[in-house]
Amino acid sequence: MDLPPDVAVKIVGHHAVTSVQPMDQLRALRVTYHFMRHVCSNPEVGRCISVERLSADDLYWYDPIGYLTLLGRLAQVYNLEAYFIIGMHDVFRGPLITPLPILNVNLERAAAGGHKVAAYVAAILL
Repeated sequence: MDLPPDVAVKIVGHHAVTSVQPMDQLRALRVTYHFMRHVCSNPEVGRCISVERLSADDLYWYDPIGYLTLLGRLAQVYNLEAYFIIGMHDVFRGPLITPLPILNVNLERAAAGGHKVAAYVAAILL
């Protein structure tokens, strides 16, 4: 008996939040089960992925292009942490001493979604 897709998405989403290496675990699930391939690519699972744990895996240092691509894809599925990081990169890009006088759309989305640090940064930039 198969799990209903919505239950499977909730389980995999919880797994993405609690896993030490979420991307490795999701890749393993996708390869192992055909059914899980569809579940792991569900946008709700992408919203659950902890971007902080991806940084802890040194993905940014070993594969910066892959990391930035992944951030963009996570932002497309409304991952608040991805919005925040992309927004911070846009506002504080390069070797600037002062931030650009803009409030990036990604920071706005993260703040509107309830990301507390993004709301704080947005308030400072305004």
